[in-house]
Amino acid sequence: MAEVFAKKPDVNGSYVAQVLPYRDPDELAYLIDALHKAGMPR
Repeated sequence: MAEVFAKKPDVNGSYVAQVLPYRDPDELAYLIDALHKAGMPR
């Protein structure tokens, strides 16, 4: 997450959902949850 924040400090779950085109909403939710656990803000 430190590298992500260095390049895009305002990244959050909404941004990830917009830029990553997942067809399965459960997979996207799983990814965003993992990123939150890694330190990404909601």
